[in-house]
Amino acid sequence: MKERLADELKEQLGARVIQGVGGSFDVMAGMVKRAPRWMQRCGIEWLYRVIQEPRRMFWRYVKTNGACLWVFCKAFVKRWCIPRGQHRTEQTAEKL
Repeated sequence: MKERLADELKEQLGARVIQGVGGSFDVMAGMVKRAPRWMQRCGIEWLYRVIQEPRRMFWRYVKTNGACLWVFCKAFVKRWCIPRGQHRTEQTAEKL
């Protein structure tokens, strides 16, 4: 959602880049603790956030990560599981 808003504002403001900061303000204000360093280094700070606020964060991550995983799986299957040339034929037939 914030990505869509940023995209709209980028055009309206004539900005080349708009950076979302997520929960950074909550962390800086001391309202939310940051994950331990080892979790930050491992790239699982998101898991710490889910543990801190499970009701709010769980379904957000399930929804967005699930959608991303679905797109990834479709691309993987198309690339590695369908014989070469076959998916191109299907795409051409769909356009006709």
